Amino acid sequence: MTQEPRNPGLMGRLMDWMGANCRNTNPFISESLDHPLPFSRWWRLKLHLALCEACRFYLDQLRVIQKLARRLGKEDNGLDGPRRLRPEFKEQLKQTLKTP
Repeated sequence: MTQEPRNPGLMGRLMDWMGANCRNTNPFISESLDHPLPFSRWWRLKLHLALCEACRFYLDQLRVIQKLARRLGKEDNGLDGPRRLRPEFKEQLKQTLKTP
């Protein structure tokens, strides 16, 4: 595991003090794509993204993946309607889950 570089200067120390470093902020990036964040998390994320190019790049990559996944879902769903498990597979799955 690599050690995260420390942000130099006053803003870097402020981000560290607030817990707005890459390790602490990273889960908020993904979460922010799914639903609105509480203000405290939103603020830490915005502060961190303003100063961290690597996390901005990560957010951009997640947005691309999200967009492609949605497009694939629409294309797949339009082919032959919703997907359903075969009854025999459902039963097999139930039996597997019951077995310790």
